[in-house]
Amino acid sequence: NPTTLVTFVIGGEDKIDIEEFFVFNEFSCYHSPVWKAALNGNFLEGNTLTNTMEDVEPKVFRLLAQWLYSGTFEDLQQARSKRVILKAFHGVVYRRLALLWGLIEMLLMPPLQNAAMLALCLWSKKYDATGIMVFNHVFDNTASGSPLRKLCVAQ
Repeated sequence: NPTTLVTFVIGGEDKIDIEEFFVFNEFSCYHSPVWKAALNGNFLEGNTLTNTMEDVEPKVFRLLAQWLYSGTFEDLQQARSKRVILKAFHGVVYRRLALLWGLIEMLLMPPLQNAAMLALCLWSKKYDATGIMVFNHVFDNTASGSPLRKLCVAQ
């Protein structure tokens, strides 16, 4: 049914920062075989049409949802158009993109991984935004030989 919505409950490891996102089931299943299996199978997610992801930050999931609907990262385009010059902000954006890349690797979404990797490359080149916190997260949460690790080392 093209009008069926899935509720994604995002965040909440700290029980404070929780947001709900509503995404068309068709979009979710089309872009991720992981979601397709969970939402169409005999799993809790499929029965309730709710997917809880406590370890994902809402701002990271927002980037994913924006890409599902528009094929772009709206937040990044707005930041560039405002010409934000704070280096700390650029590090935050880079970190979000790195977290997004890890999430979509888990969800098996290669086209979005490519878009996130391109955004990471462009963002780091333009703003010199990589940092030790991003390095630590990437090396703690990716496999040896990961393209994201290679990017961090190259930057």
